[in-house]
This record gives sequence, C-alpha cells and structure tokens, in this order.
Amino acid sequence: MELEVIDATPKSAIAQITASEINTQIATAKQFPRELSRVRNNVLTLATMDVETASACFFSLPRGGKTITGESVRFAEILASSYGNLRSGSRPIDVDRVNGVVTCQGFCHDLENNVSSTVEKTRKVQKKRGATGYDEDMIMLAINAGCSIVLRDAIFKVVPKAMFKAIMPDIKDAARGKGTLDQKVARIVNFLIKMGGESNINAKDMEKRVLASVEANKLADIDLNKLDLLIGMGTSVKDGEARLSDVFPDPKLANASNMDDKFAKKAEPAAKKAAETKPEPKAETAPVEEVDEAAEQYAKEQRDDLETRILDAKVSEKVLLTYCANELGTAKTIKAVKDLPVSTVTQLINTWGDVEAATS
Repeated sequence: MELEVIDATPKSAIAQITASEINTQIATAKQFPRELSRVRNNVLTLATMDVETASACFFSLPRGGKTITGESVRFAEILASSYGNLRSGSRPIDVDRVNGVVTCQGFCHDLENNVSSTVEKTRKVQKKRGATGYDEDMIMLAINAGCSIVLRDAIFKVVPKAMFKAIMPDIKDAARGKGTLDQKVARIVNFLIKMGGESNINAKDMEKRVLASVEANKLADIDLNKLDLLIGMGTSVKDGEARLSDVFPDPKLANASNMDDKFAKKAEPAAKKAAETKPEPKAETAPVEEVDEAAEQYAKEQRDDLETRILDAKVSEKVLLTYCANELGTAKTIKAVKDLPVSTVTQLINTWGDVEAATS
C-alpha cells in the first residue's frame, strides 16, 4: 500500500483575501485599459495646476561635487494616480535604534501589463543637537522620508520615462511662475530666504548661500537653468531628502576647507625644495601667495571658539584628538588640537553637543 503525502496546510485568510483582491484588480485593469494620451494630459494638468504643485515635481541634490536632478516624490504620486491600474505602497521593514538606521521597502505593480518592482533602501537617522541617542521624532522623520523615496523609485521602475519626459519642460516652466526672469528669480530666492529663516539663518547669509549653491555672484547671474536648480533644491529640503545646511552650505565653511587645501598644496613643494637646496644666507625671501584675509580671520575665530569650549567642558586634548581620528577621519599623527584643519574645527563646533557627550 502506497502512502500519499498531502500538504494540508491551508492558506491564511489574509493571503486568500489579498490574492482575490489582486485577481479582481487585474481583471478590471484588462477590462478598462489605460489610454496613454489621456494619461499624459492628466499628468500635465495636475502637475501645472499652480506654481507650488509644479515646483514640487522635481528635485536637485548636491552629491560628490555635482548636482543630480530628477522627478520628485510628489510627481511620482501624480503619475501613479493618472497612470491608473497600479498598486503601489511603502513601509518600514527594519529600525535599528542602536546605530540609527531605518530600512524601508516600496513596491509598484502594473496590473494591466503585469510588471512589478520592489525597492529597499536604508536611511540614516539624524540626531538632535546635543542628544546622546536617537529621538523617536527623528526616527519617524527618517521613516517618512525613506518610505517616500522608495515609493518614488518603485513607481519610476514600472512607469516608463517616455510617459512623462516630453512634458517635464512645461512643468518646469510652470514652476518658475509668471513675470520676467528677474521677477521669477526674486520670487524663488525670497522663498528660499524665508525657508532659511525657519532654520535661524538671517536673510543676508541665506542669500549668499543660495548664490553660492549655483555658483552665481549676484541675482542677475541666475539664468533659467540655475533657477530650475534652486527650485529643485527647495523641493529636496521640503520633502526631507536633504537638510538645508547640506543643500545650501555656508560659503565660509567651504572657504575654510579650501584654505586648508591651499596651505597643504603650498607646503608640499616648499618642503621638497628646502630638502633639495639650501637657502643662501642673504637671499631675500620670496613673496608668499596672498591668503584670503576673511578666511584667515574666520579660521582664527573658529579656533578661539573651540579652545573656549574645550576649557569650559574640561575635555582632555588627547581624548578629543582620539575622537577626531576615530569619528571624523583626521590623521592619527596629529598631536595637538591647534594642528587640526579649520574644516574639522568648524565641524567640532557645529556638533559640539555630540562631541562633549562622546568625550566626557
């Protein structure tokens, strides 16, 4: 007598309901297929409904010395609702509260063409200034931003770019608003200055940051391409994809960092020359390349500020240098705080709460 093994494990009620729902949606999608021309018109109509909506449809982010641009989360939502016959969503699948990392998953399923995509990404949780742990509010912000990003990426992996590529110029034109170029620039810059004010950055400093972000010396230097970049940068900050300080960094910090590189480049050939030849006793010293006085003054102020903080907190110099080597990547051969690069000094000041907590 032969024994027959039968898998009697029943499907869960939820699995059966989900499968039934998907089958019904697929049948409906086949019965009422989308019209691509209508989809494109609907997307354009919704995306250009007003300046604010159009502005939220694309982003710009500085990455590795370059600026990347693309369609935003808000545009993906408009595209998904207009494309039709789609199932999409996102959720957090892991929260590491020790290391401050969240992992989110997004999916999109084209019911009509039976094409699907699943995207997973991790996102670092930002600490509040002076905090030793990761606050629940900051974790939720990271989850919300991460879920939005994976949802966007999943949708764009399913909906072909050919569907919306031709209408993006019209959306960007709507985002600039009406009026002359000068009026458009003034309106966008004023909006970004207001955004900076919410982060306690005064109007003058914020305008300098905005100009520096697109390599412009004055407002008149901003053309349509640079204006689109500024609009996209504002969208990145609003959507939580980047912090305002990362998108619009303080030019003083960049000058200080450049000054460190400048000194290093000058020191290398000078040291090499000194090793090869001995200076004549009465030879006049060659004129040294002029240093940016503003950057030099800024460096002095930063070093004085750090020295005061070290004294007030009674932080050991050796412990602080070890922290810099392990956490900030400075050379382990640095023996004194005064030898730290200006950019590192500034970074220590800006994150002093974390530094003090880690070195106390």
